[in-house]
Amino acid sequence: MILTGIIIFLFSFVLGKIGKFFVIKKVYKIKKFDLISFLIAFVLWEPLIMLVCYMLSIDFKKNKEERIRELTVLNQFTENTKYELASIIFKPQYLYFMFEGAKDEITKDMYDLCLKIKKNRKNRKKILLQQIKRETNFRINNLNLQRA
Repeated sequence: MILTGIIIFLFSFVLGKIGKFFVIKKVYKIKKFDLISFLIAFVLWEPLIMLVCYMLSIDFKKNKEERIRELTVLNQFTENTKYELASIIFKPQYLYFMFEGAKDEITKDMYDLCLKIKKNRKNRKKILLQQIKRETNFRINNLNLQRA
């Protein structure tokens, strides 16, 4: 029974992602169907981004309470910027719909970063990793200042 529930959940999750992709594809007139980019950007991006953020900014010498606090901040960061990060990492062509209407400062910064990355494709992953590290450190410092 549990196995059936897990299979149904996974099936509906994948169907939802595929449906979302086709809606986006139709609305933004993306002509080429790139299955690998689709799978990475819409199915695997969240765990991958969480892992990257975790590896970049968690200091394993800190005590457990500090690490949990940092992970909470990282989770908020990735929730706000996961589409932007996925688009930077995997396919620049996804930028056009990921950044419709940059509203908050983080999205605007990410949009500027994407334009910079688009012009300089050789260093795009390096620039992205620097930006993630800068953003997470900024948020962690703000949280520490609020608690002090």
